[in-house]
Amino acid sequence: METLVAIECRPNKFVHILMTVLCVLVLSACTPDQSLPPVGSDNFATGPESKAKTYYPLPPSEKLEPEDMWTKVTPIASDRLREFHVGIYPVGEDMLIVLPSEFFFYPNSSHMNPGYRPVLDGVIKFINRYDVETIKVAGYTDAAGNKLRNKALSRQQAQNVARYLWRHNLNARYVYATGYGSEYPIANNVTPEGRLANRRVQITFRRLTPES
Repeated sequence: METLVAIECRPNKFVHILMTVLCVLVLSACTPDQSLPPVGSDNFATGPESKAKTYYPLPPSEKLEPEDMWTKVTPIASDRLREFHVGIYPVGEDMLIVLPSEFFFYPNSSHMNPGYRPVLDGVIKFINRYDVETIKVAGYTDAAGNKLRNKALSRQQAQNVARYLWRHNLNARYVYATGYGSEYPIANNVTPEGRLANRRVQITFRRLTPES
């Protein structure tokens, strides 16, 4: 005949202490960190593509007035710059020219639109009014898709623009190209309009005294 033995488990003092410590750790992990900025504020984009990434909008108040920009190029080139939504911004001692990739390249490609030549010719005429030492051409994408592919695409787009500038009588001693992919967005990547603005190529150079 089998004999059943009942064993009574009584937690000792050490077990009580261990359980108390575990409870404190769990509760502290559930408490939100008040030092972090709230997701969804004006300085943060939200959504699966952007993951609360800070963006840096261009200052529209510093954009050049038409009489300061369009009169510096030929009338035909001026019309082409307007049509392709090229932006020219003074930023401190530098000049920033923003080319929207939507017009200059085929979708998701570094192959340039055949209609880009008169536009870049107008950009060259504008730059050549200054005594330029170095020009930086930087490519950017939105936050959608693969990060590595975006960076490679942005670099190829910048290289193609830089190559065109260099081959078409740009008065600069040094031109270099780089690509940042989805880094440094100028708009919120949540909206289609924001992603459109972030797909761009930027040309930057130091503003010196224009040639007389």
